[in-house]
Amino acid sequence: VGDDGIHGTIKTSKIPGALLDTVGQIAGIWIMQATPIDRYAMPIRIRRMSFFGPRPESGNVECDVRVERIRARDVRFNMELSHQTQIWATIEGWEKWRFECDEKFWQFLLTPGSRTLSEAKDGFTYFEREIITDTLSDDLARRYLREAERQVYQRLGKKRQSWICGRVAAKDAIRNYLWSSGYPHDIFPAEIWIENDAAGKPVVSELPGGISLSVSISHKEGLGVANVGRSEDIGIDIEKIAPRETSFENAAFSANEIAMIPQEDRSEWVTRFWSAKEAFAKSTGLGLQGVPSKFAIEEIRPEGIRIQKSWVRSTKFGPYIISQKEG
Repeated sequence: VGDDGIHGTIKTSKIPGALLDTVGQIAGIWIMQATPIDRYAMPIRIRRMSFFGPRPESGNVECDVRVERIRARDVRFNMELSHQTQIWATIEGWEKWRFECDEKFWQFLLTPGSRTLSEAKDGFTYFEREIITDTLSDDLARRYLREAERQVYQRLGKKRQSWICGRVAAKDAIRNYLWSSGYPHDIFPAEIWIENDAAGKPVVSELPGGISLSVSISHKEGLGVANVGRSEDIGIDIEKIAPRETSFENAAFSANEIAMIPQEDRSEWVTRFWSAKEAFAKSTGLGLQGVPSKFAIEEIRPEGIRIQKSWVRSTKFGPYIISQKEG
Protein backbone atom coordinates (compact mmCIF):
# COMPACT_ATOMS: atom_id res chain seq x y z
CA VAL A 1 0.00 0.00 0.00
CA GLY A 2 1.44 3.37 -1.01
CA ASP A 3 0.38 6.99 -1.12
CA ASP A 4 -0.69 6.72 -4.75
CA GLY A 5 -1.88 3.13 -5.05
CA ILE A 6 -1.72 -0.50 -4.03
CA HIS A 7 -0.36 -3.77 -5.42
CA GLY A 8 -2.01 -7.12 -4.78
CA THR A 9 -1.80 -10.73 -5.85
CA ILE A 10 -5.03 -12.53 -6.73
CA LYS A 11 -5.41 -16.29 -6.76
CA THR A 12 -7.58 -17.07 -9.76
CA SER A 13 -10.66 -19.28 -9.81
CA LYS A 14 -13.10 -20.49 -12.43
CA ILE A 15 -16.01 -18.53 -10.93
CA PRO A 16 -17.19 -15.99 -13.54
CA GLY A 17 -16.66 -12.40 -12.41
CA ALA A 18 -14.65 -13.27 -9.30
CA LEU A 19 -11.35 -12.01 -10.68
CA LEU A 20 -12.57 -8.54 -11.62
CA ASP A 21 -14.61 -8.27 -8.43
CA THR A 22 -11.44 -8.90 -6.43
CA VAL A 23 -9.67 -6.13 -8.35
CA GLY A 24 -12.34 -3.78 -7.00
CA GLN A 25 -11.81 -5.16 -3.50
CA ILE A 26 -8.11 -4.35 -3.70
CA ALA A 27 -8.95 -0.77 -4.68
CA GLY A 28 -11.34 -0.67 -1.73
CA ILE A 29 -8.54 -1.75 0.61
CA TRP A 30 -6.54 1.31 -0.49
CA ILE A 31 -9.45 3.59 0.46
CA MET A 32 -9.80 1.84 3.82
CA GLN A 33 -6.12 2.19 4.68
CA ALA A 34 -5.15 5.48 3.05
CA THR A 35 -8.07 7.78 3.87
CA PRO A 36 -8.89 8.97 7.41
CA ILE A 37 -12.68 9.38 6.92
CA ASP A 38 -15.45 8.12 4.61
CA ARG A 39 -13.66 4.82 4.10
CA TYR A 40 -16.80 2.95 3.10
CA ALA A 41 -16.94 2.96 -0.72
CA MET A 42 -18.78 1.20 -3.53
CA PRO A 43 -18.03 1.08 -7.30
CA ILE A 44 -20.25 3.20 -9.53
CA ARG A 45 -18.68 3.23 -13.02
CA ILE A 46 -15.78 2.12 -15.23
CA ARG A 47 -14.61 4.20 -18.20
CA ARG A 48 -12.91 1.45 -20.22
CA MET A 49 -11.70 -2.15 -19.95
CA SER A 50 -9.23 -3.72 -22.41
CA PHE A 51 -8.40 -7.44 -22.57
CA PHE A 52 -5.37 -8.97 -24.26
CA GLY A 53 -6.08 -12.67 -23.89
CA PRO A 54 -8.47 -15.24 -22.37
CA ARG A 55 -9.37 -15.04 -18.70
CA PRO A 56 -6.76 -16.84 -16.55
CA GLU A 57 -8.23 -19.92 -14.89
CA SER A 58 -5.24 -20.96 -12.78
CA GLY A 59 -2.25 -19.44 -11.06
CA ASN A 60 -1.97 -15.88 -9.78
CA VAL A 61 -2.74 -12.51 -11.31
CA GLU A 62 -0.70 -9.49 -10.26
CA CYS A 63 -2.86 -6.42 -9.82
CA ASP A 64 -1.34 -2.94 -9.92
CA VAL A 65 -3.77 -0.19 -8.85
CA ARG A 66 -2.93 3.51 -9.21
CA VAL A 67 -4.99 6.45 -7.98
CA GLU A 68 -5.93 8.77 -10.83
CA ARG A 69 -8.00 11.17 -8.73
CA ILE A 70 -9.26 11.47 -5.16
CA ARG A 71 -12.00 13.85 -4.11
CA ALA A 72 -14.27 14.29 -1.11
CA ARG A 73 -16.94 11.96 -2.47
CA ASP A 74 -15.17 9.72 -4.99
CA VAL A 75 -11.89 8.06 -5.93
CA ARG A 76 -10.90 7.05 -9.48
CA PHE A 77 -8.35 4.33 -10.22
CA ASN A 78 -6.48 2.84 -13.17
CA MET A 79 -5.52 -0.86 -12.99
CA GLU A 80 -3.11 -3.15 -14.78
CA LEU A 81 -3.45 -6.93 -14.44
CA SER A 82 -0.64 -9.33 -15.36
CA HIS A 83 -0.63 -13.11 -15.68
CA GLN A 84 2.57 -15.10 -16.17
CA THR A 85 4.53 -11.86 -16.71
CA GLN A 86 2.20 -10.76 -19.54
CA ILE A 87 -0.34 -7.95 -19.29
CA TRP A 88 -3.78 -9.60 -19.39
CA ALA A 89 -6.05 -6.54 -18.96
CA THR A 90 -6.11 -2.83 -18.22
CA ILE A 91 -8.94 -0.93 -16.55
CA GLU A 92 -9.26 2.82 -16.87
CA GLY A 93 -11.40 5.06 -14.71
CA TRP A 94 -12.67 2.56 -12.12
CA GLU A 95 -14.62 4.95 -9.90
CA LYS A 96 -15.74 4.35 -6.33
CA TRP A 97 -18.22 6.51 -4.45
CA ARG A 98 -17.31 7.34 -0.84
CA PHE A 99 -20.18 7.31 1.63
CA GLU A 100 -20.32 9.42 4.78
CA CYS A 101 -18.69 7.25 7.42
CA ASP A 102 -17.25 8.55 10.67
CA GLU A 103 -15.01 6.46 12.91
CA LYS A 104 -17.91 5.12 15.00
CA PHE A 105 -19.81 3.90 11.94
CA TRP A 106 -16.63 2.45 10.46
CA GLN A 107 -15.87 0.42 13.58
CA PHE A 108 -19.47 -0.85 13.56
CA LEU A 109 -19.07 -1.96 9.94
CA LEU A 110 -15.98 -3.94 10.90
CA THR A 111 -17.50 -5.67 13.96
CA PRO A 112 -21.31 -5.19 13.93
CA GLY A 113 -21.88 -8.00 16.43
CA SER A 114 -20.03 -6.26 19.25
CA ARG A 115 -20.47 -2.54 18.55
CA THR A 116 -23.43 -0.18 18.52
CA LEU A 117 -24.17 3.08 16.73
CA SER A 118 -26.29 4.51 19.53
CA GLU A 119 -25.49 6.24 22.81
CA ALA A 120 -27.03 5.90 26.28
CA LYS A 121 -28.15 8.89 28.35
CA ASP A 122 -30.43 9.38 31.37
CA GLY A 123 -32.03 5.96 31.08
CA PHE A 124 -32.71 5.99 27.33
CA THR A 125 -30.76 5.09 24.20
CA TYR A 126 -30.56 7.43 21.23
CA PHE A 127 -29.31 7.26 17.65
CA GLU A 128 -28.75 10.66 16.02
CA ARG A 129 -27.49 11.70 12.60
CA GLU A 130 -27.43 15.34 11.54
CA ILE A 131 -28.05 14.28 7.94
CA ILE A 132 -29.60 10.95 7.02
CA THR A 133 -29.80 10.25 3.29
CA ASP A 134 -31.76 7.56 1.47
CA THR A 135 -28.48 5.72 0.91
CA LEU A 136 -27.55 5.73 4.60
CA SER A 137 -31.09 4.81 5.58
CA ASP A 138 -31.09 1.81 3.23
CA ASP A 139 -27.65 0.75 4.46
CA LEU A 140 -28.82 0.85 8.09
CA ALA A 141 -31.86 -1.22 7.11
CA ARG A 142 -29.65 -3.89 5.55
CA ARG A 143 -27.48 -4.11 8.65
CA TYR A 144 -30.10 -3.78 11.39
CA LEU A 145 -33.25 -5.43 10.05
CA ARG A 146 -34.17 -9.00 9.22
CA GLU A 147 -36.19 -9.80 6.10
CA ALA A 148 -39.65 -9.39 7.66
CA GLU A 149 -38.65 -6.01 9.11
CA ARG A 150 -37.19 -4.85 5.80
CA GLN A 151 -40.56 -5.53 4.16
CA VAL A 152 -42.18 -3.17 6.68
CA TYR A 153 -39.43 -0.62 6.07
CA GLN A 154 -39.93 -0.67 2.30
CA ARG A 155 -43.65 0.15 2.67
CA LEU A 156 -43.05 3.31 4.72
CA GLY A 157 -42.14 5.66 1.88
CA LYS A 158 -40.79 8.99 3.14
CA LYS A 159 -41.17 7.90 6.77
CA ARG A 160 -38.41 5.30 6.37
CA GLN A 161 -35.57 7.60 7.40
CA SER A 162 -36.99 8.52 10.80
CA TRP A 163 -38.38 5.00 11.39
CA ILE A 164 -34.98 3.34 10.90
CA CYS A 165 -33.45 5.75 13.44
CA GLY A 166 -35.91 4.43 16.02
CA ARG A 167 -35.15 0.80 15.16
CA VAL A 168 -31.40 1.35 15.43
CA ALA A 169 -31.84 2.93 18.88
CA ALA A 170 -34.17 0.12 19.99
CA LYS A 171 -31.96 -2.76 18.88
CA ASP A 172 -28.88 -1.13 20.37
CA ALA A 173 -30.78 -0.60 23.64
CA ILE A 174 -31.72 -4.29 23.72
CA ARG A 175 -28.18 -5.43 22.90
CA ASN A 176 -26.68 -3.22 25.61
CA TYR A 177 -29.26 -4.51 28.11
CA LEU A 178 -28.37 -8.12 27.32
CA TRP A 179 -24.63 -7.48 27.54
CA SER A 180 -24.97 -5.62 30.84
CA SER A 181 -27.05 -8.56 32.14
CA GLY A 182 -24.17 -10.94 31.47
CA TYR A 183 -24.88 -12.26 27.97
CA PRO A 184 -21.37 -13.24 26.82
CA HIS A 185 -21.66 -13.42 23.03
CA ASP A 186 -21.79 -11.07 20.08
CA ILE A 187 -25.31 -9.99 19.12
CA PHE A 188 -25.99 -8.94 15.57
CA PRO A 189 -28.90 -6.49 15.21
CA ALA A 190 -30.80 -8.83 12.89
CA GLU A 191 -30.89 -11.47 15.65
CA ILE A 192 -33.50 -9.24 17.32
CA TRP A 193 -36.98 -9.12 15.81
CA ILE A 194 -39.23 -6.18 16.65
CA GLU A 195 -42.82 -6.26 15.38
CA ASN A 196 -45.82 -4.03 16.06
CA ASP A 197 -48.98 -5.45 17.59
CA ALA A 198 -52.51 -4.55 16.48
CA ALA A 199 -52.45 -1.35 18.55
CA GLY A 200 -49.12 -0.28 17.05
CA LYS A 201 -47.02 -1.07 20.12
CA PRO A 202 -43.53 -2.43 19.32
CA VAL A 203 -43.06 -5.99 20.57
CA VAL A 204 -39.78 -7.89 20.85
CA SER A 205 -40.75 -11.17 19.17
CA GLU A 206 -37.31 -12.77 19.18
CA LEU A 207 -33.94 -12.12 20.81
CA PRO A 208 -30.99 -14.16 22.11
CA GLY A 209 -30.47 -14.83 25.78
CA GLY A 210 -33.70 -16.62 26.70
CA ILE A 211 -35.33 -13.66 28.47
CA SER A 212 -38.37 -11.53 27.75
CA LEU A 213 -37.93 -7.78 27.21
CA SER A 214 -40.21 -4.88 26.39
CA VAL A 215 -39.22 -1.87 24.32
CA SER A 216 -40.69 1.52 23.56
CA ILE A 217 -39.59 3.64 20.59
CA SER A 218 -40.02 7.21 19.39
CA HIS A 219 -38.41 8.99 16.46
CA LYS A 220 -38.10 12.24 14.59
CA GLU A 221 -36.12 13.05 11.46
CA GLY A 222 -32.50 12.10 12.12
CA LEU A 223 -33.15 11.02 15.73
CA GLY A 224 -34.49 7.85 17.31
CA VAL A 225 -34.87 7.09 21.02
CA ALA A 226 -35.80 3.93 22.91
CA ASN A 227 -36.02 2.50 26.38
CA VAL A 228 -36.10 -1.16 27.35
CA GLY A 229 -36.95 -3.22 30.40
CA ARG A 230 -38.49 -6.44 31.70
CA SER A 231 -41.75 -4.74 32.63
CA GLU A 232 -44.39 -4.19 29.95
CA ASP A 233 -45.49 -0.76 31.21
CA ILE A 234 -42.69 1.34 29.76
CA GLY A 235 -43.06 4.20 27.31
CA ILE A 236 -40.95 6.85 25.64
CA ASP A 237 -41.73 9.89 23.51
CA ILE A 238 -39.75 12.65 21.84
CA GLU A 239 -41.16 16.05 20.89
CA LYS A 240 -39.51 19.15 19.50
CA ILE A 241 -39.77 22.29 21.60
CA ALA A 242 -41.82 24.83 19.65
CA PRO A 243 -44.55 27.42 20.28
CA ARG A 244 -48.02 25.89 20.04
CA GLU A 245 -51.35 27.56 19.38
CA THR A 246 -53.88 28.16 22.14
CA SER A 247 -56.21 25.81 20.27
CA PHE A 248 -53.68 23.01 20.73
CA GLU A 249 -53.46 23.63 24.48
CA ASN A 250 -57.23 23.64 24.81
CA ALA A 251 -57.49 20.34 22.94
CA ALA A 252 -54.60 18.64 24.75
CA PHE A 253 -55.04 19.85 28.34
CA SER A 254 -57.76 20.50 30.87
CA ALA A 255 -58.27 23.93 32.39
CA ASN A 256 -56.54 22.72 35.56
CA GLU A 257 -53.54 21.48 33.54
CA ILE A 258 -53.27 24.76 31.62
CA ALA A 259 -53.20 26.61 34.91
CA MET A 260 -50.25 24.42 35.99
CA ILE A 261 -48.06 25.37 32.98
CA PRO A 262 -45.24 27.70 34.15
CA GLN A 263 -45.11 31.01 32.30
CA GLU A 264 -41.32 30.99 32.17
CA ASP A 265 -40.16 28.79 29.27
CA ARG A 266 -43.82 28.18 28.48
CA SER A 267 -43.19 26.53 25.08
CA GLU A 268 -40.81 24.09 26.71
CA TRP A 269 -43.30 23.21 29.44
CA VAL A 270 -46.17 22.76 27.00
CA THR A 271 -43.92 20.35 25.12
CA ARG A 272 -43.05 18.56 28.37
CA PHE A 273 -46.75 18.18 29.25
CA TRP A 274 -47.69 16.79 25.86
CA SER A 275 -44.68 14.47 25.65
CA ALA A 276 -45.36 13.12 29.13
CA LYS A 277 -48.93 12.22 28.16
CA GLU A 278 -47.66 10.49 25.01
CA ALA A 279 -45.06 8.47 26.92
CA PHE A 280 -47.51 7.43 29.63
CA ALA A 281 -50.14 6.47 27.06
CA LYS A 282 -47.59 4.33 25.21
CA SER A 283 -46.85 2.51 28.46
CA THR A 284 -50.48 1.31 28.55
CA GLY A 285 -49.99 -0.34 25.17
CA LEU A 286 -52.87 1.58 23.60
CA GLY A 287 -51.60 5.14 23.09
CA LEU A 288 -53.64 8.30 23.52
CA GLN A 289 -56.50 7.04 21.32
CA GLY A 290 -57.40 10.65 20.65
CA VAL A 291 -58.36 11.27 24.29
CA PRO A 292 -55.44 13.03 26.05
CA SER A 293 -57.76 14.01 28.93
CA LYS A 294 -57.62 10.38 30.13
CA PHE A 295 -54.05 11.01 31.26
CA ALA A 296 -54.38 13.93 33.63
CA ILE A 297 -51.25 15.65 34.90
CA GLU A 298 -51.27 15.69 38.71
CA GLU A 299 -47.96 17.28 39.68
CA ILE A 300 -44.87 18.74 38.01
CA ARG A 301 -41.21 18.92 38.94
CA PRO A 302 -38.20 20.02 36.87
CA GLU A 303 -37.15 16.40 36.41
CA GLY A 304 -40.55 14.81 35.89
CA ILE A 305 -44.34 14.92 35.61
CA ARG A 306 -46.78 12.78 37.59
CA ILE A 307 -49.66 11.08 35.78
CA GLN A 308 -51.97 8.58 37.50
CA LYS A 309 -49.61 8.43 40.50
CA SER A 310 -46.65 7.47 38.29
CA TRP A 311 -43.70 9.72 37.46
CA VAL A 312 -42.72 10.31 33.87
CA ARG A 313 -39.10 11.43 33.59
CA SER A 314 -38.68 14.58 31.49
CA THR A 315 -35.30 15.36 29.90
CA LYS A 316 -34.31 18.28 27.70
CA PHE A 317 -32.18 16.97 24.85
CA GLY A 318 -30.99 19.77 22.57
CA PRO A 319 -34.14 21.21 20.94
CA TYR A 320 -36.23 18.23 22.09
CA ILE A 321 -37.99 16.94 25.17
CA ILE A 322 -37.70 13.22 25.83
CA SER A 323 -40.21 11.74 28.26
CA GLN A 324 -40.04 8.22 29.58
CA LYS A 325 -42.27 6.11 31.76
CA GLU A 326 -40.19 3.42 33.39
CA GLY A 327 -41.62 0.10 34.53
